[in-house]
Amino acid sequence: ATRAACEALEQLCTDVPNRQAAADQGCVSMILTTIVSFLTAPDVLQAAFKACARLAQLESLRVDILARGVMDQIVAAMATHRTHLDVQLYGCWALLELAAGDDDDGAPNPCEVEVVDAVLAALRRHAAVPDVVHYGSVALENLAGRSDAARVRIAEQDGCKLLIAGMRTHADIAQPCRAVLQALAVLAAEDPKMHEHITQIGGVRLAVAAMRAHAANEALIEAACRLVANLSMHARVRGIMDQEAALGAVLAALKGFPAAPGIQAYGCCALEHLADDATRRAKIADEGISIALAALSAHGNDDDVLLASFRLLQRAVFTVNERIPPSAKAVRAVVVT
Repeated sequence: ATRAACEALEQLCTDVPNRQAAADQGCVSMILTTIVSFLTAPDVLQAAFKACARLAQLESLRVDILARGVMDQIVAAMATHRTHLDVQLYGCWALLELAAGDDDDGAPNPCEVEVVDAVLAALRRHAAVPDVVHYGSVALENLAGRSDAARVRIAEQDGCKLLIAGMRTHADIAQPCRAVLQALAVLAAEDPKMHEHITQIGGVRLAVAAMRAHAANEALIEAACRLVANLSMHARVRGIMDQEAALGAVLAALKGFPAAPGIQAYGCCALEHLADDATRRAKIADEGISIALAALSAHGNDDDVLLASFRLLQRAVFTVNERIPPSAKAVRAVVVT
């Protein structure tokens, strides 16, 4: 009966307006009590985790649930039932929803080490299941985005290798691949050591392969461009990107999704980094300049696109003595100013 009630609540809360209504009727307390009381009942726990994840999608409820210490209970349940697929799967889902948001959103900061370890354990044992890779990757992304402590723990416990392995296993499925790319992009951030580490274990190669295999998937292409943009901050990584044909993949993404501001911003950022080399810069001057100008025209109100496009134009056109397409001359004064 308790499992059925949790499952019914999760279905009810697929509709956003019902989430607050359910909370007003005491459902948050009911779910938390269920998790504590049925620690040895995995079938009940997985249903409670699903309901918890759905409720946590409403920001005010997420903060409330976190304040009650539910993350510790979820981690304890996952440790108790390491081999139970649904407990691990829906535990990761609940954790990723609870870890969403910024540190300054009023929510108590979760105990990063224990939560990270629980997600990594799920990925190690159940990497053959695409949904575990998907949920686990998003959970790690959210945790890494919340705190440096989580980012460090993920790196220490070979989290990047686990993510790469999960992506290799499910290379033909867009959803887990996108989640892995996004998590790696967040983990890479501006850390040179992570740039080299992720590249050495195949991050660039997998990103390029995923862009080719899922060329029509906008969300995946954006995540891949973000990863390439972050990794290409590092000079030694840029040399490896030449071998992996990353430049061509980014150019194809920019041309394929002119209306997608995220792809335009991250793609132009990647090209700006890659344009430090004369050979690459020549190719970018041939194709990337018109792309940057088109991005400026289509997304003139997007600050990220504007900044990335202007930086690309400065790097590719105005700092070298190379052929300048006529269309670029028109914006010379704007960029220099």
